[in-house]
Amino acid sequence: MADLVERHWRTIQSVELSKGYTFSETLARRIVAETGVQLQWLINNDLTAPIVDCWGHPYRRSEFEYRQATKRFADNEFTRTCAADHAAIFYRHIRAILLAAAKKNLAYVATWRIEKVLDECRHEFGPQKYFERVTVPLVKDPQRIEGAALMRKYTGEHAARMRQVERTRDKQKRAVQRRAVQKLEVNRELRERRKAEQAGLSKEQIEMRERKPLKKP
Repeated sequence: MADLVERHWRTIQSVELSKGYTFSETLARRIVAETGVQLQWLINNDLTAPIVDCWGHPYRRSEFEYRQATKRFADNEFTRTCAADHAAIFYRHIRAILLAAAKKNLAYVATWRIEKVLDECRHEFGPQKYFERVTVPLVKDPQRIEGAALMRKYTGEHAARMRQVERTRDKQKRAVQRRAVQKLEVNRELRERRKAEQAGLSKEQIEMRERKPLKKP
């Protein structure tokens, strides 16, 4: 377990044996990601409470094996798309924070704080590439140019995905409309047959009436 969550084995031993152990949120979420246990159950650290999975069901070894087996499939198109979406959301939040800090003449402080958090994440998750801290917003700064290019790429990919979603919705809407029309036609035929039967027409007369085209008003 210590190897899975990249922590010292004594830390894991403290989690297992110490009642009321105070989790760091990072450690708790890494254990959840590796095992599939419920986050709230883990944070409560009640040694007498039965282990439950993220759905609140009794935890089974199969859940752990499933998490380990699917780890190699985590880097797929869906995951990368979600990562790009989160990056766009974080950009919006960071920009709002920096603009609000600038109004208080604290833009440099906010930038320094955000850079510290990003550095911590980079050391923990990667990439190993070192990003230089920009003290002055240069027009030709390569990091800014690269970031703007990535944002333009994301915007184009997002627009393409939205067009695909709209096409799928239109296709589903047309299918629903076709089913509704077919249902109306079936109901109309049933009503016509019922009226004919009530009028005492023979089977041959009913079939002739059904084959007869409807007159246009």
